[in-house]
Amino acid sequence: MEPFLVRFVHEIKRVVKPLFFSLVIALLSVAIADFFIFSILDIKNSGYKPERFFQFDTLTGHFHRPNAEGYWYRSDGEKFYIKINSYGFSDSQRRISKTRPRIALIGDSLTEFWEVDEKYRGQFVLEDLLNQKYEVLNFGVRGYSTAQTYILFKNVGVHFSPDIVIYNFCSNDIYDNAHPVLGRPYYKMAPGEPGGLKLKGYPLQVRQIESESPVEKFLIEYSFFYRKFNEVRERILRYDRSPQMPRQVLQAYRRDYEDEDETRMEVTTKLISLLNAFTKERGMRFLVVEGIYSTTLKASEQDVATRQLGERFDFNKVSDILKDYCSKNGIEFLSLPQMVKEKKLNVSELIYKDDSMHLSREGIRFYAQAVKEKLQWLGWVSGS
Repeated sequence: MEPFLVRFVHEIKRVVKPLFFSLVIALLSVAIADFFIFSILDIKNSGYKPERFFQFDTLTGHFHRPNAEGYWYRSDGEKFYIKINSYGFSDSQRRISKTRPRIALIGDSLTEFWEVDEKYRGQFVLEDLLNQKYEVLNFGVRGYSTAQTYILFKNVGVHFSPDIVIYNFCSNDIYDNAHPVLGRPYYKMAPGEPGGLKLKGYPLQVRQIESESPVEKFLIEYSFFYRKFNEVRERILRYDRSPQMPRQVLQAYRRDYEDEDETRMEVTTKLISLLNAFTKERGMRFLVVEGIYSTTLKASEQDVATRQLGERFDFNKVSDILKDYCSKNGIEFLSLPQMVKEKKLNVSELIYKDDSMHLSREGIRFYAQAVKEKLQWLGWVSGS
């Protein structure tokens, strides 16, 4: 029996030893390749180390770090250089006092325009289209809801004395505006309060995000191959290659609203009214611009949303509600999705690749041209 065991152990070692060394070599090869991709090719995780650009803020929950600069990374390997000015805005350096009429862009990442190089961002394109007669300031902050946008402009942006305020509306704001999350202010319906809303969430605390284990967090941060492995695994688990549709955003497009949907939409429209009233009281003009969401414009994505979520959707619903509400309340409104449909534009050319909302260079040009024409039609800026 003993010679048999000796031979068996010897055979196991003979088979396992080369497999072990092969595994070690394979892991080392992947580690070296990951190091090369991370350090030499400079391809990093999407939004790599956001704390380089953002910090906790007792007013809105988070805000840019003043004077921060560096590259903002996307998962497709592209990167764009970002500079934050001394006031904490993603814009060139500005002064409080003005020497020419001003236009303020307010909103979330749709307003930041971090998906293109600086010279192609919305504030500079719009300035060029207006022949530099107007100074266009960018007050957008990534991840903001309408509530945070309102709070920031009311307390900070207003001091720059803009003549025109343009709120770039994103449909994911509807969910965020009335959804309590640690570290973010939000509003609740309150009939007895000014504007019918009550501000909640204060005092704000640093948001503790439930994250992965330290090992997985490290791999996601530094390993290109691990991130790709996760993408493949998720697609296999979904049994198809379709993108995962964000239920929170699409809730706003349900054909049949539940009470919670009605409340979120009402909070959002009331916040728009507060913005409108606040600006008009100070002699400013106010325009709401509805941003593009590709799922509402592309039949292929609409089919995926319906199939994955098993709900009935009306992909014109948000546009129709905003248009009707603004019309009834004397608020100027511009719907980019409606323009895309009317002009029969290819939405894929307007949205940044592998994205659903953020504009490409062509999309930003379309946005700026549409805004310019709207402002001219209203007689707010010079032109035909």
